[in-house]
Amino acid sequence: MPSAARAYQACGMRLHRPTIVCGVDSSSRTGELVRIAARLADVLDTHLEVVHVLGASSQRPSLASAATTAGSGWAAGNVLTADVNDSELAAVAMLDEVCQAVGARTAGRQVIRYGDPARRLAAIAEGSEALLVVMGSCRDARDRDGLLGSVASRLAADAPCPVLIVASGLEPHVRPEEWRGRTLVAGFDGSAPGWAAACQAATLAEQLDSALIVASVGPGAAVATNDVVLPLQETVSRQRDPNCAATDLTVHHEMRDGDPAWELEAVAAAITAPLIAIGSRGLGPWREPLLGSVARHLLSAARRPILVLPAASLLHGGAA
Repeated sequence: MPSAARAYQACGMRLHRPTIVCGVDSSSRTGELVRIAARLADVLDTHLEVVHVLGASSQRPSLASAATTAGSGWAAGNVLTADVNDSELAAVAMLDEVCQAVGARTAGRQVIRYGDPARRLAAIAEGSEALLVVMGSCRDARDRDGLLGSVASRLAADAPCPVLIVASGLEPHVRPEEWRGRTLVAGFDGSAPGWAAACQAATLAEQLDSALIVASVGPGAAVATNDVVLPLQETVSRQRDPNCAATDLTVHHEMRDGDPAWELEAVAAAITAPLIAIGSRGLGPWREPLLGSVARHLLSAARRPILVLPAASLLHGGAA
């Protein structure tokens, strides 16, 4: 078993959470992003919580645009008080509208008046013991990960749970309801977050009645196939039943040479994998997340959603 596996053997236990958190802004992509999160919540049988930080939007929504913009918004729950302003009312109306439009009628909606969006989302995810956070990416030239966007890049580095990032423009092609039975891809670079990401991908693959390909890429990722396949299968089995050592999950292991981001995308493209799971080494200050080059390259040029397990999430119960 890889050393990372011994240290984080139960990392996949964090997958069994009752909530998916979807962070949205006020862009036209929000409707598609909520649809993706809602379908994924249906497939995994989890609750969906849609969240918007009002003060983070460069465009304050109006009541008139609530029905036409697949928008977003952020307030404490659905409880409105007398001092709720028009922008909050409009944001709540838009959340209601978009949730109704995508068939997510039972989804929770939160409109947060102000605050740092990444911090707010992370706090909500931690408080709800979220299975994962669903985020869209957007270009932000002011950020060091400008092709990804500051909120998504910071969450991918420092969130307390996995983050599923859907690249801008990719949203209409992402259909989680069709993921069942399709093989997932996980990248393993020899690090603890990399192994934790493989654990998560294995658990997700079992939930989807799918298989998993683990691609070992990088100088520290040279491990024997049995040291990858068997520990992942055991991890999944123990999550389902601590007394059971058997699983139907099929795990394949590949050793790859070359640029890690390119190799992972090549593996995924060959089997039309619905997503790639990777670990982020990034544990950095909130204003300077250290994602690492592989994560940045995959996320900025993604052809499919990227599921990132932040190194920070291992400090929130991911290790055992």
